[in-house]
Amino acid sequence: MAETRRFTVNPAIIRHLISSQAGTLEKAFGECVMNSIDAGASKVEISLDNDGFVVMDDGCGFKTREEVLACFEVFGFEHTDKSRVFGQFGLGRAQLWNWASTIWSTHQFRLDVDIRARGLDYELADNLDDVPGMTIGGGFYERLPEAERQSCIRGLERMCKYSVIPVFINGRNIQHDPATAKWQYEDENCWIRKSDGWGVDIYNQGILVRSYSSSEIGISGAIVTKRGKVLAVSMSRTDVLTQTCKLWPKIKAAAAKLVDVEVKSGKSRLTDEKRDFLAQATINPDGCDGFMDLKVFTLSNGRHESLSALLYKLIRTDDMILTTAPHGDKVAERAMRDGLAVVLAPRTLSRFDAESVSALVDCLIERLGASSLRENWQFQRINEIRDRVYESLDDSPIKSVLRAEVVPTHEWKPMHRAMISALNLVNGPAAYAVASQTGTENPARALVVGESNAAEAFTDGSTFVAIETEALDKAIHDGLPGMLRLVGIIVHEYLHNDDDSGSHIHDQEFYESFHEVMLDSADSLYARCLEAFRFYCKRVEKINARLAKQADVVAMSAAQA
Repeated sequence: MAETRRFTVNPAIIRHLISSQAGTLEKAFGECVMNSIDAGASKVEISLDNDGFVVMDDGCGFKTREEVLACFEVFGFEHTDKSRVFGQFGLGRAQLWNWASTIWSTHQFRLDVDIRARGLDYELADNLDDVPGMTIGGGFYERLPEAERQSCIRGLERMCKYSVIPVFINGRNIQHDPATAKWQYEDENCWIRKSDGWGVDIYNQGILVRSYSSSEIGISGAIVTKRGKVLAVSMSRTDVLTQTCKLWPKIKAAAAKLVDVEVKSGKSRLTDEKRDFLAQATINPDGCDGFMDLKVFTLSNGRHESLSALLYKLIRTDDMILTTAPHGDKVAERAMRDGLAVVLAPRTLSRFDAESVSALVDCLIERLGASSLRENWQFQRINEIRDRVYESLDDSPIKSVLRAEVVPTHEWKPMHRAMISALNLVNGPAAYAVASQTGTENPARALVVGESNAAEAFTDGSTFVAIETEALDKAIHDGLPGMLRLVGIIVHEYLHNDDDSGSHIHDQEFYESFHEVMLDSADSLYARCLEAFRFYCKRVEKINARLAKQADVVAMSAAQA
């Protein structure tokens, strides 16, 4: 014989819900604020010290025993008999229990909860003196360190910044009434304020849910939904249920409208986050409008180009290739400078969720081909570049033409020889400066003349630093400023402990070391550079007017010193 049975919940599950939802103390207080708003309170007052807290409101509270049993004692109830702004799950009130023993006083009732001492049993007292609204007193299980107390206050200020009712913390109102605040955008659903930064704070009817990357939303700042415009959120209220929330597409559309106005007006610079957003927007054909002229393609040299500009370069030059290389790759920089390649940064590929350059081209054809841009003449010729796509510089024809070699001493031009001789006066101090900063042995290397089609200088990491002939010619032309630049190049090469004549990149540590050397040794390197410049001017038979004037100034400064 079959029978109908009902599933039950073990008390351990309830205890787990209490602890897992209470991620931070400010989140627990935020739940109190939301409950007060649902109770029709006109304000919430929170007093917080290191030992405990008091939360007071003037809402409806619990007026009858039936309300206590139905709305306080039961978890996960449905609020079908009440018009609630926030309450959906009937769990939020328990978050405070993870942090403290609490006494809830409301009208004639007192509810005493201490889950560490009594578990899920609580004490209910009634027929007491009337306490309007709700007052929650709590004593922390562990004394709250002052740093955590301050952090809690800051977190609560951010969380309840746009609350629809005033929220006082230790007597100070932290609410910024959204109805009177200044916003860049407003419609029937939300307010939007833009600011500089990496993310946008999403507020559900004035209470913070979470921050999203601006690459997902398109803007940085804050979006606040209006009262009655409810976002579907997770049980912990820390995420928007983007797949099922009916309001979320309208919020994103409003943000996208702001981005569109900014981009078309040209008044706002494109950040990497906005480029990410604009790239993702091409998934929707309507998001492709004006895309051809947006600079969302980041090159390995850090510059940004539009698809229109990239296609123009590739189409007009039959042998120019399309590839990718890490940011700062010297071979890539030279290849682009010489018009041999368009070299994309890896971030451009990830911006379009493409795993390869070929996949990026396929993605553009698929997305833009489904939009009005399929009629664009440049887009129609994008297939012409397919056979010029290479997945890396190492796989491309450019690798075979990469050249870096030392010029034999007997082939040096007199002017180059004079410049190298002068630079030898600063060579030793440069090596010493790098060794002092890095804490490693770094003996001086021989300065030589080199020829390269990829870099201004190169080294084998131990015996020599070769300065490219064009870099020497430029320094000879520019005089003292050019020589100072060569000093920086020499320091740069001393920071390489391996052969850097081929393709290579620099990490953050490399740039930080270079920065420190140039700052810490600026005076000594500059003094040696002046000495080297004077030496050079005496060594050559004839100098141009620019160098002669610079030499006079240096001599005059030396005489005055």
